[in-house]
Formats: sequence, structure tokens, C-alpha cells
Amino acid sequence: MKTWSYGINALPEYKYGTLHLLDQPWWLAVIDWIAEHGLYYFCCGGPLARIQFPNWFPRARDVECPNDLYTLREWYGSLGDLVHLKLTAPMTGWVFERQRPYEVSVEIGYDRLRELFFERDREFFEQHERACAGSEKDPA
Repeated sequence: MKTWSYGINALPEYKYGTLHLLDQPWWLAVIDWIAEHGLYYFCCGGPLARIQFPNWFPRARDVECPNDLYTLREWYGSLGDLVHLKLTAPMTGWVFERQRPYEVSVEIGYDRLRELFFERDREFFEQHERACAGSEKDPA
């Protein structure tokens, strides 16, 4: 499965644009998408993040510091945090360990990249250009 992406730096002194091509097996891309987009939504900011653990019953949860006591909420936070810790993060790590992608980066210049992709992703380019215009002012 081929995935194209691009990166820019709109600062006047650095202006560059790069195209990236990532080629990996389709089944690995599907598992990665499920972990990064599907499960991540439910864990962080979705319905599971709203289910908070109780803030009582402190006990030692860290084997290296047995005298430090933590409640479930202090240690895990919410059900979403626990699912992210025990399911989403290991899935992403598993995918990363098995990735043997063919990746190519091509420097094509900021102006050419903007010409090719500005209409498709106007907000992205305008946001970066505004941010870079604000950083041009010399604080000295």
C-alpha cells in the first residue's frame, strides 16, 4: 500500500517542500490505521476518556517505589488511558517493529509543492504561512 504525504517549512530563510512515499504491505497499513485512528479516537477524547476511575483506595502500584501510594485515577486516569496503554500503544509498537517500508523523500522546493497542493489543502498552507509570518519579526 502506498501512502503519499508532504512536509513544508514556510520560513523565508528555509523555504522547502518535501514529498514522501511510504510503501508497506496493505495488512500492516490497515492494522496501523485501526490503532492510530479508530482506537485512538475512542481512547483519547472519545467515549472511553469520559469514564474516570475512582479516586480512592490508594495502594502501591510501582514495584520500584513501594512506599508511594496512588489511586486508580492517579495511576491510570480514565478507562481510555488504560485502553491506550494496554492496547493501542502495543499495537502501534507491534506495527512499527514489523515495518520494513520502502520510503522515498524527494525535495521539490516550497514554491513547487505549494503550486501542486495549495488548492487541495489551502488551510494547511495558509496556517503555516501565517505562523511563519509571525515568527519573522526579530525579537532583538
